[in-house]
Amino acid sequence: MKQVIVKITTSTLIGAGFAVAANAQTALTGLYLEGSVGWTHANGDYARQVRDSLANSSTYQFASASYDNSCGTGGRIAAGWTVLPRLAVEVGYTDFGRDHGTLAGAAYKASTALTAYRKGRFHASANTLDAVAMLPVNKHLALNARLGVALTEQKYTQTNYTTADTVGQSADYPANRQTRLHWGVGASHNVTNHLSVVVNYTRIENVGHDFSSASIDKGTRAGKFGYGLLAAGLRYAF
Repeated sequence: MKQVIVKITTSTLIGAGFAVAANAQTALTGLYLEGSVGWTHANGDYARQVRDSLANSSTYQFASASYDNSCGTGGRIAAGWTVLPRLAVEVGYTDFGRDHGTLAGAAYKASTALTAYRKGRFHASANTLDAVAMLPVNKHLALNARLGVALTEQKYTQTNYTTADTVGQSADYPANRQTRLHWGVGASHNVTNHLSVVVNYTRIENVGHDFSSASIDKGTRAGKFGYGLLAAGLRYAF
């Protein structure tokens, strides 16, 4: 009798396990849309880049350079397809926000000494294509990691002025468009079968060009940076 009960119990548990797995797979595959907003930041040794660019200059002597690493508010929208219960392919657009850089150089022309200033404004964004791996912690919470490519765009405008010309002149420069590595980590929490709260941190590296005098096909040499976005939002699975 005990053996019969054990066999029935084991069979029931195995059957229930397969049923849960089947239901989980059905719920996890398919199309989803995602949107989030959050805080962006940039990193790059701006002062060193400026200093190195003026090291051999006969006209300018490096004085100072500063960079606003906090880019303010950014955001991300994405559409994905969960091709396997734990793997998705995702396309998206990320706005990595706007940041500012200021540099000053002591300039000497003839017998007149003056200080030249430059204020630059950066705006970075990217179109992304990622593979996203998901690791369920429980029936509500899952962790994820992504790796893919990003078609980045770094727009740059600047204002040049001196101690003799405090009004200055502003100019827009050609955008830098480059293909870069895109990666990130995050988590999601299911609110319903279709709606989840998501938190993601994503990054792109080496965006832009340094201040070298070497020629480039397109874009401008205004500095090279990495950009990150920490954002929270919602995902809806169909």
